[in-house]
Amino acid sequence: MVSLISWVLLVYSVRVAGWGNPLYVCLCQASEAERFRVQQVASEGRLPASPGEQRLVQSFSRLVMLELVAFVAEIGLLVWLLGSDRLRWLAIALLAKNLILAGLSWRHARQSRDTGVMDNLVRLPGWLVWLDRGSALVSAAGCLVIFLDANHLMKIDSFLTR
Repeated sequence: MVSLISWVLLVYSVRVAGWGNPLYVCLCQASEAERFRVQQVASEGRLPASPGEQRLVQSFSRLVMLELVAFVAEIGLLVWLLGSDRLRWLAIALLAKNLILAGLSWRHARQSRDTGVMDNLVRLPGWLVWLDRGSALVSAAGCLVIFLDANHLMKIDSFLTR
């Protein structure tokens, strides 16, 4: 199971690092009017009025779920590593990275409380977008190490203690 989860997270993290976060890209490709209408759909609980709105709501919902599943899977994998006493140094480093990025994102969201969720995501500062991509690259590297260790392709802990 560790092998499969680390591989899926590796592929997803490489995708985010190379092409950007799919949720961010989806929202940036939508027009401001579409984002506004979808924000109204979410806040007022009404059904989307047009097929375009419906597609955007579906894409947004699916990508939010994908992000949540990827985040929970990565945290779960790292907590499992901590509990199993395997690659503890890597798990601590990746957890710290995730906490720092979550803290920075939370701080930005608190500063932008007057805008909707979608506008808040689209208007992320460039440095935070690039930090997210860099974080995904670090996660990809970490998942590669976990994958190699889980499949006994490389004994990482013994390699580092030499």
